[in-house]
Amino acid sequence: MILLDNTVLSNFALVKQMALLKEYCGDKAASTNNVFDEFKQGVKERIFTDTEFDWIRGLDLSEKENTMFLNFCKKLGKGEASCLAIAISSRVMS
Repeated sequence: MILLDNTVLSNFALVKQMALLKEYCGDKAASTNNVFDEFKQGVKERIFTDTEFDWIRGLDLSEKENTMFLNFCKKLGKGEASCLAIAISSRVMS
């Protein structure tokens, strides 16, 4: 699994190279609803254009990950916090 946060998605969107990211990650790409929500906010603010992410597997947080997520949200954005919680739980290796 290749876990993508909004920094990755938005950087590729800004340079209009989302197809390159899709080609590189293929079916290994994954992210969280928090990341997708952050990206949608950037679309709403017209920072970049709307993009379909049907090629990225959406991940829900487990109870353990959600506990970490809530703690991380004290200092991080929700997208980064959700990805960090998943990474620490070692689920990215599965």
